[in-house]
Amino acid sequence: MKAYLQQILFFLLLCLTCIVGLFFLVKAVFEKHNPFLFENNINKIILGHSHAEAALDDQILTNTVNLAHSADGFFYSYVKLKESLKHNDNIDTLILAFTPTDISDNDARWTMDKAHLSSRLSKYIYFINPEDRKALQSYSNTWLLPLIIKSVPLEFSNLLRDRNRTKLRAQFGGYDPKETVLLKNGEESLNAEVQTDNEMSKLDDEYLRNIILLCKESSINLILLNPPKFNDSRKDAVKQAFESYRKDYSNEMTLIDCSSLVMPNGSYGDGTHLNDVGGEYFSNLIEQQGWKNLKRYCTTHSRNN
Repeated sequence: MKAYLQQILFFLLLCLTCIVGLFFLVKAVFEKHNPFLFENNINKIILGHSHAEAALDDQILTNTVNLAHSADGFFYSYVKLKESLKHNDNIDTLILAFTPTDISDNDARWTMDKAHLSSRLSKYIYFINPEDRKALQSYSNTWLLPLIIKSVPLEFSNLLRDRNRTKLRAQFGGYDPKETVLLKNGEESLNAEVQTDNEMSKLDDEYLRNIILLCKESSINLILLNPPKFNDSRKDAVKQAFESYRKDYSNEMTLIDCSSLVMPNGSYGDGTHLNDVGGEYFSNLIEQQGWKNLKRYCTTHSRNN
């Protein structure tokens, strides 16, 4: 019996040793092919969830990299911002999605969902410091360590297939418009896609504040962007949420609300996302107008005017 227990213990220690070894090997690969090391001309970074992911084409927007990713809460945007600033001295502007989705409680749907946590931790654990890992655990009902252990071999197998920096970066986000096309704007009713609650999750609130403070400390121009939407019924709630944060941080940021911008027919993939037609149009518009003039343009070319 004793020999049997010793064999089990030996096997467990061997597995743990392999996991730890793989962890540091994956970490070394990420350090060598760092996905957050950008080209020297990049000075603007786009972060947030699928609304920014679908709306902003960084092949059109000059000196810009889009690292927005579907279902990214502010926690993961903060991790990416911190890593990006660590490795790139030229970054002076952050464009961050700020939409009705962000002022809804997404903990259950996004950040704290077990499958979502497992998917995100397989990549982000190598960039999350102990303090942020502790914060994530404090808001989660799931013990993170088993998910981390399970994720290490998965990410190792991914890296065996591809260690190209550009493709590694794509794991963390990038321009990705919706593939579907509405025949005509206004032809379909998509109200079911609009959230109705106005209470941000505690984790998102904490890490949006961390993003604001990090931008202030690093002299980064922070632009909160509400991209064009088929249904803009909650734009006032977004503005109210923005004003509450701006009041706390003494005008350290700007809200550009383009949710009511008049767009060409066929620009939307669904009620809240642009497709490739809309993404190309909106990105070219920003490139022509510039970020400084975009707010005024979206106001004067609103569906409400």
